[in-house]
Amino acid sequence: MKNLSRYLSLAGSALLIALLSVCQMAAATNPLNQPRGLALASNGNLYVANYGANNVLVFNPNYALVSSKTITAGVDKPTGVAFDSAGNLYVANIGTESVTQYSSAGVQNPTGTITAAINTPEYIAVDGLDNIWVNDGYLEVTIYAANDYPANTSQPAAYQNIFVPAGNVPIYAIALHNQFFAWGTVNQMVTQYATQALGSAGAGAWGGTADEALAAAFDSTGNLYYGNADNSVSFVNFSQGVTTFETLSFTPAGMVVDSTRGRVYISNQQGNAIEVYSTANGTLLKTIQ
Repeated sequence: MKNLSRYLSLAGSALLIALLSVCQMAAATNPLNQPRGLALASNGNLYVANYGANNVLVFNPNYALVSSKTITAGVDKPTGVAFDSAGNLYVANIGTESVTQYSSAGVQNPTGTITAAINTPEYIAVDGLDNIWVNDGYLEVTIYAANDYPANTSQPAAYQNIFVPAGNVPIYAIALHNQFFAWGTVNQMVTQYATQALGSAGAGAWGGTADEALAAAFDSTGNLYYGNADNSVSFVNFSQGVTTFETLSFTPAGMVVDSTRGRVYISNQQGNAIEVYSTANGTLLKTIQ
């Protein structure tokens, strides 16, 4: 009996070691480490600000990691990624308090790094005129003039304006679609003409209820998705109002919509994953890990 007990104990230990080994292997193969901001290239590739690993990862439309496109040069605790109309990539780095610039091939232009007036960049977006919008420390949004690649090296990147909302309320997620600018705050998601933030006259803001809107993205037709601190995701069709798109098991850290393929990508920073939902019915299509 003692030998049998010892055998069972050894077998149990071996099983535990095997299970731990499998878990460790699974963890080792997951390239995502605290993913935050997301952006889509014109070919459908998903770019991920992989905060915990100091890189930008690229996944193809089949959800496979394209390791040859991983960007590390100039990346330091990235919080956001965004493309301009020419396919150039901009990365917000909280580690160096900068925005770094890359060609559509992923090659960094070191002289195009933006540092002026950037302080703790949390989100980044690009408008229809290729102006670059950076959320600084949840306090304000700094808007930089269109920064063609490579940047003009004769003068440092300059900003056009600093947007501070009335009442100095905090600014969480930001998103842009053509001339529209959306930003989330404590209990509201606001959408207005970008010209308002640039200091020109514009139509009054639209506001919808939110619970600390922490992630936001427009689809190709101008509908808005935003994720809340209570783990819900809201959908806004501006002619019909706000509905609940999905309830998550995590707090969203980033979001982007692929209207061509009918997908909403949402970053799960705590879970080192990206969940993909159908725009048609909110069904979970894939968990990328």
